Amino acid sequence: SFTEFNTADFILTGVGRKYLKNSLRLEGTVVVKKNNVEKTLADKFSLDPMIGFHGLIESVSTDVQSLSQIENLTQYPVYAKMGAASGMDVEDVLEAVAASNKQATGAAAVLTTEAPFCIKPNMCLNRMTGGDYSFDKMGYIRVSINFARSNHFLFGLDCDATMSYEVKNLRLRYTTVP
Repeated sequence: SFTEFNTADFILTGVGRKYLKNSLRLEGTVVVKKNNVEKTLADKFSLDPMIGFHGLIESVSTDVQSLSQIENLTQYPVYAKMGAASGMDVEDVLEAVAASNKQATGAAAVLTTEAPFCIKPNMCLNRMTGGDYSFDKMGYIRVSINFARSNHFLFGLDCDATMSYEVKNLRLRYTTVP
């Protein structure tokens, strides 16, 4: 599992295959805690509805075996929010209720043991044009994701220094073609 300030490194490869451009997805589950106790519906906390689980990522870098580093996105949530604010309408965030428990009722009910997420990171591997990436010609791809501070990801009335999150079952999925 991963928490704030941790780094997850992924190696993408495929002998005789190509990375299908724009097919990268980050998946996992998140548990939110306060004082190491799982949050409940009575606690008031939220995620930014414009970026949702993209807020988990503090920075992301992409390296290619044959070229070294090709992208380094620092302050990724700011970048994601700028893209969402300039390209989304108010109706596009109506599903954000899943990122907040403000409208829920029931004081003792557990919000969820594991909140699943699946995001398409706004990074170079998901903004490709032209042909697909050949692993045989260019080598492996390494993606390094640094996780955000808890107080950058979560906010609300009950958020303080004892608030934390944990990411479990983290996967970086992508599609390859012959």
